[in-house]
Parts: sequence; C-alpha cells; structure tokens
Amino acid sequence: MRFIKFISLFSCTAIVLASLLTGCVKNGGDTAASNYESSSKVTSASSQVISSQETDSKSDNSGMGSESTLPDDFWDDSYFTAPDTKPEDIDPNKVSLDIYKKSQSDGKLAVWMFAMPSENEHTGDCILLRSPKGKIMLIDTGSKQGGELVDGYLTKLGINKIDVLVISHMHSDHVGGVASIIAEREVGAVYGSPLRDYQSIASRTFITELRKRKIKYNALSAGTEIKFDADLTVEALWPNKNYSVPDEMIPEEDGTFTNNSSAVLRLAYKNKVFLFTGDIESEVERSLIAECPEKLKCDVLKIPHHGSITSSTQEFVKKTNADYGVITTYAFNDFDVLNRYTENKTRTLITSINGTVMFLTDGNNLQYATDRQ
Repeated sequence: MRFIKFISLFSCTAIVLASLLTGCVKNGGDTAASNYESSSKVTSASSQVISSQETDSKSDNSGMGSESTLPDDFWDDSYFTAPDTKPEDIDPNKVSLDIYKKSQSDGKLAVWMFAMPSENEHTGDCILLRSPKGKIMLIDTGSKQGGELVDGYLTKLGINKIDVLVISHMHSDHVGGVASIIAEREVGAVYGSPLRDYQSIASRTFITELRKRKIKYNALSAGTEIKFDADLTVEALWPNKNYSVPDEMIPEEDGTFTNNSSAVLRLAYKNKVFLFTGDIESEVERSLIAECPEKLKCDVLKIPHHGSITSSTQEFVKKTNADYGVITTYAFNDFDVLNRYTENKTRTLITSINGTVMFLTDGNNLQYATDRQ
C-alpha cells in the first residue's frame, strides 16, 4: 500500500520510486553540505556515497552527496494523498508525439532537455536547441556516462553537426561527455565558463580536444551575445564582467565557487523566453535579481543545480515566474524546492520521472512532449 500511495501522488510509474531512492544531488561538495542534508526530505537510500567520476588528484566537487535517512513520518498519509483528477489538471500544452523525429520541429524552435538515467552516477545536464532554420546548439554534455547516452540521442535525431557548443561550467557532470559527443561530429563555435584553466580530467580532456581541432574557446560574461541563427540570439546574463578567481581560491576544491561560475543564458524567440541556469546557487540568484531583474521572467526555466536546495530561493522562483520548470537529474532531489515551484504555479517536470522533455514553439504558442507518457 505504501508504494501505491507513493505512485498516486505523482500519477507516475514505478520509475518515481526508483528515482526517489536512487540518489540525491546536493551542494557541490563544499562547506554547505551539512545544510543540504538537514533540509532535504528525500535523499539516497543507497548505502554508498555517490561520488563524481573524477579520479584526478584534485577533487571535482561537482555536486554529489552522501546518504541520509527518510523522515520518520515519510509514509504517513499526510505525505501521500491521492489527488482528485480535475479537467483543469490536464495541461492543454502537452502533446503526444515522437520527440526524436527531428522533422516535427521544422520551422519552430525546439528545445530538448535530455534524461540520462543511471543506477548510481549523477549523469548531469545536456540541453539541445534546434532553431527554426535547423541550426544546432548544445548546452553541456553530461558526465562521461551521460555523454554516451546523449551521443545516442543525437544519432537518433540525425544530428551530425553542432553549430554552437556551450559548457556552462567545468564540473564533470557538465563537461565530461564531450569526447563521445563530438568524436564523429563537426563542431562550430565553442563558449563557456571563464574557468577555462580548471584542472580536472574532464576539463583537460575537453580543452585538449579543442586544441586538436584548433577551435577557439570563448569565455562568456554578462552581455555576451551568441548568434545562434540569423534571427535568433542567446544572451549571457552571468558571470558578470568583472568575474575573477580570488588569489586564495582553488576552484577544484570549492564546489560552490565552480557552480557559481556557471553561464546563465537567456534565449528569447518572439514572445517566448527560455532561461538556462547551469548550477548557480542562491548567491548568484540574488545577484541576478539585483543586476538584471527584467530579464529573468521566462516561459521555460532550467531549474538551477538539478533542483538542489542550494538554489531556487523563493525570490528567484517568483522573479522567474516560469510557466514550466525542468529539473535535470538522474534521481529526484528535494521536496522543498519542488513545493516552491508548485506554489508559484510553475508546472515542474523531472527528467528522472518524465524522461526527456521537448519544447516546441513558433514564438507565440508553446507545446511540450515527454518520452514517458
């Protein structure tokens, strides 16, 4: 009966339970870790500490966490009450289609936020954009394992060229999949976090590959514009222009600092806006609210830091005021964060539950589909 209660809350398959109990993404291995553990309601039921794939002498600190226990009243009825199904609960913007049939996006802006399932590894982020004229942008590449999955998605979609590649920041769950993804594909312009000298196996592999191909790495800062297509421009909102690494700082040993180096990108297409946030934490959210509040309102939000409690402050949730939010993670993360978006009437999708999410828009109307119905 407990499992039935659990499934009824999300109107989902047993994937939900597997997702919830597989693991939990937390603050990027830094001194705020204890705050995460005390505030999370659901974390890993696994007996092992899930760690980054990095084996370099310096820790990657990319956002993995250790186990903690479920609250005593987790299985109480107060947690799992089957909701009434009402007509207004049905989202008219959700459509049923084959999200891997590329031709369905012809003439529209398409955005895929990939699911990268794993039993015990945080596989990270990867987002694919296809312009109305067919240009391709890839934001992040997931971990090494995640990149192998993304390579399969791109092959299925028939994508052989990446016109623009963006690495939001240098943690392995965002840059680790580069090798498998670009091995057989042409790559155009490359942009990313200003931490280009980050010392980890994943980041060094990435930079070495660019040098082999004689591709320039362009560091992003607020105000940088990426010409994605003739009538489509992506604007960087973060890092700010005076971003620098303090003398005493070792980014490879400070997960929060590296998370906060994430490029935040705003894509406006006619009347629709997408906001891609990497792994920014609360400090950067507050800076964005102070520096460019008018640019945060969006229709679709890539929820920061995989839905971790380190991010998504009440103020940021309200300021972005998104119609849809997507948590990209291999396991569900934190109820408190989910509730903030729900209370703000942001419909939230979780890739470990809903699978890959695809948004389609002509600039006026917005539709979405998932690969798990």
